[in-house]
Amino acid sequence: FENAFVNQASGILSNIVKNTDQTIIKKFNNQLPVGLFEDVIQNKSRIFPTGYLDLWGISEVNDFCLFELKVADTGGKDNDFKQAGIISELFFYANYCKDIFMDQTNVEVVKKPYRRYEQLQEAQKKEIKKIRAYFLAPKYHSQIDTDFVEAQLNQIDKSISYKFLKYNYSEIKPIAE
Repeated sequence: FENAFVNQASGILSNIVKNTDQTIIKKFNNQLPVGLFEDVIQNKSRIFPTGYLDLWGISEVNDFCLFELKVADTGGKDNDFKQAGIISELFFYANYCKDIFMDQTNVEVVKKPYRRYEQLQEAQKKEIKKIRAYFLAPKYHSQIDTDFVEAQLNQIDKSISYKFLKYNYSEIKPIAE
């Protein structure tokens, strides 16, 4: 699904984002590794396991946009989508990215041409002004009031904005396959 959104379905994702908050993302990328180490980058100095931003991109106004993608195949049934961990996961990644790519507090970032990392380096040189964190799923757990959660998260730090987005699973599935 990540590759589908980066390649053939990037126009679909662009429209979803633009129609939600008028953000225009220049290019979508996937699987940006994020890890935290003490002193040097090696296993023995790892503070937490390396994770990966599912999807990311730089907007035309130099905002760093990241997406936590969830896929739900209910087999045609209207089952409840049980993955509520998307909230804590994206919250963590958004704050991590703010610390690393905006604040750069006592941080040395590995800089090498890998996974289109040079786009992120370019954006850093121009100063990233905002982190845009998007939840991206075809549906969300029925007990999650997405409007309430979004409002609460958006009160924490004005340099990070959160949005719940929905995509049409049936539209993306054939592209992903």
